[in-house]
Amino acid sequence: MEYAIDLSARQSARTLEQAVRYQATVLIEPGLWPDANGLKGRLVALDAESLRAELTESTMLRPSNMVGSYCDVSLLLGRDRFLFSTHALDAERTGERWSVSLARPEKLRVYQRRRFWRVKLAESSRVRLRRDADHEGDEIVGWLCNISGEGMACLVEADAAQRLHVGETIAASFALPGAGPAFDLDAVLCNKTPNAENEKMILGMQFLPPASSGTTDAARRLSEFLLRRYGSGVAPLGDNTHA
Repeated sequence: MEYAIDLSARQSARTLEQAVRYQATVLIEPGLWPDANGLKGRLVALDAESLRAELTESTMLRPSNMVGSYCDVSLLLGRDRFLFSTHALDAERTGERWSVSLARPEKLRVYQRRRFWRVKLAESSRVRLRRDADHEGDEIVGWLCNISGEGMACLVEADAAQRLHVGETIAASFALPGAGPAFDLDAVLCNKTPNAENEKMILGMQFLPPASSGTTDAARRLSEFLLRRYGSGVAPLGDNTHA
C-alpha cells in the first residue's frame, strides 16, 4: 500500500527536528547531476534557514559543484520517506568527509509504503500515549486498531488527538492478550484520520528503530509474539532502519 500526505509547516518543522535528533538518512538528487546515484548522507544540523547533511558515501563528482543547484531530497525516518525540493547553499570538505548545506524547506511531503500487513486483533487493547520519548506531558488513552512489527494504528478521542502532531515522537505503552508484559515503544506519528462520525481520530504510527530509541527488548518481544501468533505476514521489527 502506498500513499502520500502533505504536512503543514508546523508538522514539517517537527519532522525535521526529529530527523536531526535521530540523524536520519538523507538522499540528495541535484538537478542535472551526472551521477545517477545522487548523494547519500545523514542529517546532522538544522537552523532557521538551512539544514546540513554529512555525506556517508563517496561520489564520483565534487559536491562543491552542486552549489546553487536545485535538488530533490528524500529524508528517511523510521519507515517513512519525507520528500522536498530545495537548493544547495554550500559544500565543504573536512578531511575525507564532505558536508552539504541545503536551504530549509517550509513544508515536507510524506510518502509511505507499508511493507507488511497489520493484523486486526479479536480483542482490542488499551494504548497509553505520551508526547515525546522522554515521557513528558499528559497521558492520552486510546484503543488499538491494528498492529505489525513496523507500526500500529489506534483510536483516540478527537480533542485528545489535537494535542499530538504529525512528525513528533510518541511514547506508546500497550499490552496484547497472551503476550506477557506490556510493550513500551517509541514511534513517529505519521497521520491522523477522522473516523466516520468525526468524533474520534485514528492515529497511524511507525515504530522507531530499537537501537536509537532504547526499546530493543520490547521490539524483540513484539516481533516474536506477532510471528508466533500470526505468521510471517507481520514481519519482525528488527532494527527497522533503511538500507
